[in-house]
Amino acid sequence: MKKIKIIIVLFLFLLLSSCGIKGELHTEEELKEYTDNIICNPRIEQKCELKNKYTIEKVIEKETEEGREERTLLLKLKDLDVEFETKSSLHCTETFDASCIEQEYLITSNYSEQVFNYYIENYEKSINYNNKLCYQLNISGETTCDLNSFQITTKEEMNYFIKFYKELLDYLNNQKYKISTQNININIKINNKTYYFEIGIELIDNKYYPVYKSSYVPLDGKIETYIDNYLYIEGIQLN
Repeated sequence: MKKIKIIIVLFLFLLLSSCGIKGELHTEEELKEYTDNIICNPRIEQKCELKNKYTIEKVIEKETEEGREERTLLLKLKDLDVEFETKSSLHCTETFDASCIEQEYLITSNYSEQVFNYYIENYEKSINYNNKLCYQLNISGETTCDLNSFQITTKEEMNYFIKFYKELLDYLNNQKYKISTQNININIKINNKTYYFEIGIELIDNKYYPVYKSSYVPLDGKIETYIDNYLYIEGIQLN
């Protein structure tokens, strides 16, 4: 038993002693190059094609509370009222007990999320949506509707959502800026019980298609069948 404890202590010591930081804070030019080549669909390596389509509004360099450097480009699309950021910061590789064994400088960007939010807001305005299927969030004491989530309680509301989703795909297909895969959350509330599932939107060769969860994939490819499959498997009855 004592021998096992010694081995465990030695293992933890070696593990901790190997902890470190991989890479360096990325330069402004590296962040720009990353932005130019943001991938919209990694499965087919399709780029979002952002080169020369944005301006750099500001470069922010700061230290985190842990004393680590961060560099962020605040960016704006040239012909769309959308701002986004591309950032170099430390990311942690965690162990089974959530402790950090390695930190690495990685680049991230919220480009697709910001553009999707812009498009879905404008689409909702164009159809006079008026938060018909609002899924409420409470943020800092204020109630708001989650853009990517919809609450459904009746069959009529589900039919409205299906129409909403299909026309959203058509709307996105007519927009200039392409985005990576996005998920839409469907929340069905019946008798004070809520069921959650997702349907995605994926770009393939400059056209958007539905993304279905494997458990409920429709053989005919239709969203109506996808939702029917989910309701049947989960034993949900909408009136």
